[in-house]
Amino acid sequence: MDFNMNKTVLITGVSRGIGKSLAEKFISHGYSVVGGSRSTTAISFSEQNFKHFQLDLTDDQSIQTFVEAIDKQNLQFDFIINNAAIGPDLGQTELKREWLESTLQVNLIGTILLTEKILGYLKKDGTLVNITSKLGSINALASSRSPAYRISKTGLNMYAKVLSDRISQKQKIVSIHPGWVKTSIDGDSTSGNLSTEESARRIYEYITSDFPNGIFWDVEGYSELGW
Repeated sequence: MDFNMNKTVLITGVSRGIGKSLAEKFISHGYSVVGGSRSTTAISFSEQNFKHFQLDLTDDQSIQTFVEAIDKQNLQFDFIINNAAIGPDLGQTELKREWLESTLQVNLIGTILLTEKILGYLKKDGTLVNITSKLGSINALASSRSPAYRISKTGLNMYAKVLSDRISQKQKIVSIHPGWVKTSIDGDSTSGNLSTEESARRIYEYITSDFPNGIFWDVEGYSELGW
């Protein structure tokens, strides 16, 4: 199978959690997947239509090297999915400098810098997907916990709204709340309502449907979220 002939998706944070399950879901539907993550040892995909490149969103040179690797592959993406994220303060109320800086660097700054460089590889009718969070919704704020994580996702939501006015009329952008998922991002992979596989299935079904551009969507509640 010629990798370049398939529909192709780029997924960051692909080595585990939602990112890994999304890669598996897209591959099962015949897509080729390009994955990026800091970890290379955790990559267990052996499929012919999967490629992985190291990506550290806190490192400008790593971002540039990743983009150069994409360019060498001569790829155009049907979907670009910004999934990579950290949450060192999830469940905490204290706003520590180190938590704020590290969270913003990965979830917001690095993600934006990568997106700005990679948007040119999105097909004219392609879709940019930001895996964000209901915790980033100002309208839905009901707790002071996880402030750094919330701030990072609120900023990413604003970036999505800015891009929805900037990208071509045929391209789409969507902010996705993946649900309360059983992942290790908060240190407890047993808590949550959805498995990573179920979250990935719902995300896949929604972003491959005909949805309004620039929307903030909750795949767990099957509803639009207020910003």
